[in-house]
Amino acid sequence: GFIEEPTMGNPVIDGYKYAFISQDDFDDLYDELEKMTGELYASDIIQVYVNDDCEITDKELSVLLNDTNNFIDKAYTTVSRAEFKSYSSIMLNIFTSVLLIFGLILFVIVLIVIGHNISSSIEMDYKNLGILKSVGYRGSQLQFIYIVQYILAAIVGSLLGFAVGCAGVSVFNTIFVGITGLLIGDEIAFSSVCALNVAIWIFMIIFVLLSTIRIVKIRPLNAIVEMRETNIKLSNVMFKIS
Repeated sequence: GFIEEPTMGNPVIDGYKYAFISQDDFDDLYDELEKMTGELYASDIIQVYVNDDCEITDKELSVLLNDTNNFIDKAYTTVSRAEFKSYSSIMLNIFTSVLLIFGLILFVIVLIVIGHNISSSIEMDYKNLGILKSVGYRGSQLQFIYIVQYILAAIVGSLLGFAVGCAGVSVFNTIFVGITGLLIGDEIAFSSVCALNVAIWIFMIIFVLLSTIRIVKIRPLNAIVEMRETNIKLSNVMFKIS
C-alpha cells in the first residue's frame, strides 16, 4: 500500500519520520529501547487547522497561538502548511524549471532554423516565385504555402510530443513519489495542453508570415530580368569553357 504523508515522508524535510508498524512490533521495539536506554521520550504531533473562510495568515496564527498559551515556544519545531508545501515541491519545481528553460531554448533554436530555411528557400526560388506572381498568383497565396508546410510539421510534432508525454507521466510520477511524498494522479490537463499548443501554432503562423514578407515585395519583371541575366552569364561561362 501507499500512505500519502508529505509532512514526514518527504526526504527534503529533515527531522523526524513516521514509521507505520503493527502494535505487536511497536510493543517489542518499545521494550527493547526501554531496556537499552532506561528512559524514552514521548512527543505529540499537533496539527492546527482554520476554517476555509478564515483570512488569518500563518504568521498571524503562530503569534496568536503563542500569545494564548506559549504554544510555539513549547514546541520542538513548528512548520506552517505553506512551508510544508514549499519543501515538498522544491525538487519538483526545480525539475520543471529546468525542463521549461530547456524547452524554451529548443523553441528559439527551431525558430532560428525555420527563419534561415525560409530565407534560403526564397533566395533560391526567387525567380520561380516571380514567375508565379507573373501568371496571377498573389504574394499572400505563396505565403500561405509556406505557412501550411511549417504548421503541418508543428502539428505533427505536437501530437508526437503529446503521445510521448502521456506515456511518460506514470514514469515521472513514480520517480517523484519518493521525493514529494505525494501520490500524484496520471491525469493530463488537456485544456492547458491544447491552449498551449494553439498559442504555439498561432505564434509560428505569425513568425512564418513575417519571415515570408519578402515574397510580397517580389516584382515579376525584376525576377524575369534577373533570370535572363543569369542565363546569359551561364551561357558565357559555358562558351568560355568549351
